[in-house]
Amino acid sequence: MSILREAGFFARLFRTMSDMTIRIQFYSWFKDLAGCSETMETVPAGCTLNQLRERLVARFPRLAEVQKSTLTAVGVEYRTRDYVLQPGEV
Repeated sequence: MSILREAGFFARLFRTMSDMTIRIQFYSWFKDLAGCSETMETVPAGCTLNQLRERLVARFPRLAEVQKSTLTAVGVEYRTRDYVLQPGEV
């Protein structure tokens, strides 16, 4: 299981066949912008942080307001937007 941390939301990765189901928990301002405290997103293997971000902005358009000022971490390491999500990261 892995945690994706993005300055206000956390996501846990679970593997299902070749897809990953990600549980995203919104906190603070992100919770207000999304209008909910958590959601699930299923992404294909090889999905990057940027692709996940694009999916979230499509579902929750108000998240676009903070898109350029958000730092992203997987576990405790900050990652660039081209980072490929991996099942089983901690």
